[in-house]
Amino acid sequence: MLSFFKINDPWRMIGILFLLMLLRVPYLMMNLPVIQPEIIWLLMGERISDGHLMYTGILDDTGPFSSLVYWASHVLFGKSASAYRFMAFFVILFQVYYINHLFIRFKTFDENSYIPAFVMAVLFHISFDFLTLSPGLLGGTFILLAFGQLLGQTSLNQNPTESVLLMGLYAGIGFCFHFPLVVFLPFLILSGIMINGFSFQQLALSVTGYLLPVSICALFFFWMDGLYEFVQHFFLTSRTVDKIFHVQYADLLFLFLLPCLLSLAGYLRNNFIGRMNLTQQKQNQLFVVYGIFLVGTVFLINRLSPYQFICFLPVFTYFVTHLIVSHPRPMLQSILFYSFFLIIPFMGYSWAFYKKNDPSFIQYAILPEEKHLLTSGLPILVLGNDPSYYHNASLATPYLHFGLARNYWRNRDDLEVLTNTYLSFIEERPVYVIDEEGVFKNLMEQLPKLKNMYLEEKPGVYRLK
Repeated sequence: MLSFFKINDPWRMIGILFLLMLLRVPYLMMNLPVIQPEIIWLLMGERISDGHLMYTGILDDTGPFSSLVYWASHVLFGKSASAYRFMAFFVILFQVYYINHLFIRFKTFDENSYIPAFVMAVLFHISFDFLTLSPGLLGGTFILLAFGQLLGQTSLNQNPTESVLLMGLYAGIGFCFHFPLVVFLPFLILSGIMINGFSFQQLALSVTGYLLPVSICALFFFWMDGLYEFVQHFFLTSRTVDKIFHVQYADLLFLFLLPCLLSLAGYLRNNFIGRMNLTQQKQNQLFVVYGIFLVGTVFLINRLSPYQFICFLPVFTYFVTHLIVSHPRPMLQSILFYSFFLIIPFMGYSWAFYKKNDPSFIQYAILPEEKHLLTSGLPILVLGNDPSYYHNASLATPYLHFGLARNYWRNRDDLEVLTNTYLSFIEERPVYVIDEEGVFKNLMEQLPKLKNMYLEEKPGVYRLK
């Protein structure tokens, strides 16, 4: 297999296609459930298709472009998590092809091959939630496109205007998919000045390109009378709500420790043993600095889960490929190649199998129990951290993100807040309200008409009369 991918032949992408399909089979055989973020995205797409505006009719912090994709998926395929995984397959295939194309085009390695595509394809299977249509995957695709334009500056004696503009534009689009990818902007500025030697005009042009998609989104929400909500929920949520822990840091350490160690080994070998020309040195610096800036995403995410770190894969791919191809001895190359191919996916499979049989998986997966069947087929509202009630149910009222809703209702003395809350319940009339933390009970004390509308069937479960 190593000799197959060492050949620079575009037809090797057919082998990558089969590799992606093969590595996905064990996850399919495990029959893994829908994860909680997926049910949120499904409800979002359904609600937008019903005519509700993001951030005003839907309280959530998902990027505006991601919500647009979930709306389109709902229109085309209905409320289907399988559709997300189907579309994600082609996004992953594109990313794998594109990064290999970049490395061949800009002579990143001494020999052109499809080993980088192989490495990235394997890395995508380190966690099962890498294989769904997450905002991180969608936004990361455009960040990769922006990074490709940045890599191009290392190989040319001049900086074409269109390339500098596209660099900022792609990065801005990626940010509008996933807020933590905002770290690419300071990276773009710093690397442009210190590594690629951007002039002030080029730097201003790239920043202008970056701000263009953000400005279009702001203008749209201003036009729809939702600019304040757009800024409040998309830009400021990471500073106003508590982080949701779908997994623990120990899980992330198990999944990413080996790729980090292999990348570190690749970096050390690349810098202290390998020989690089000037272009390769600049590319190496870009990947190192980019990896450092990506650490900042850890502090910006609101849901701690493996898919949030999918943006690290291009960095891992670069350094792990260096580790494999830089060995002059074919035997060592083969050992590294096949060990990587076997161990990385196995870690992902074993972690998925462990989580599926661990009680803590309820913090990440939709695992319907008998109590959740109560809401099947009905418009409901869940005020808590158990979205399993939304299994086979739909969302009524805008309050999708419980943390944002709780912050919104902290201003219950504000007449506008009470009015909007009352109108949303009157207009949409959720059949059940699941109140896990007593928030709805407090609301009914301030809105007596809501108290007349709902009957408490059992503690924390209110049914429309």
